[in-house]
Amino acid sequence: MKIIERSMSGKSLIVVDVQPEYKKFMPSKLVDNLIRYINENFDKLHQVFFLYNGEDLGMISEDDYKYWLLENGLDEGIIDQCQFFDKGYAFFRNIMDQGFDDDAIGVLIQYMIKHKITDSRDMDDGDWDSYLKEKDSDVDVKEFIKDNEDSIYIPELVDFLKPINNIALCGGGVDECLKEVEFVLNALKKPYELIKRYTY
Repeated sequence: MKIIERSMSGKSLIVVDVQPEYKKFMPSKLVDNLIRYINENFDKLHQVFFLYNGEDLGMISEDDYKYWLLENGLDEGIIDQCQFFDKGYAFFRNIMDQGFDDDAIGVLIQYMIKHKITDSRDMDDGDWDSYLKEKDSDVDVKEFIKDNEDSIYIPELVDFLKPINNIALCGGGVDECLKEVEFVLNALKKPYELIKRYTY
């Protein structure tokens, strides 16, 4: 991961959870500055993706989200060319919030994706033995996650992100949903650049 402040010509810009429910957690000018950047540079970008938490979580609908972006200045001609995806929430948070090493979590996610296991509760003893052989970290998440009702699962977001390349990433929160997206990108071996000035 590289932190960048330069041109993103040709990049696929992925914006995570820059939506009204989280505005109180953002720096005061983040929404304005990000939307201005997209308006001024859209033709240079390959594509823009807005990932958000939607109606299943009692939050915004896609139509209302688009209207909110328009109200905040996103050009009408641009919004129809952007892609929107209701990504879901907290698919890795149970294990993240326990303070486990990122590498250990990442290897587990990668193992599950590789072996098409969508829920950690579906991992049998053979899967856990294979995972333990593959991980580089000394940290062992097996005892915490095995048979835990608060499992981790592989979200539909994985399939959504698979075809996207040359990624620039922004949004938030850095230790929450944005980090979950980073775990997915790392598990998919997708290089990306984090745009710190549009991150919260």
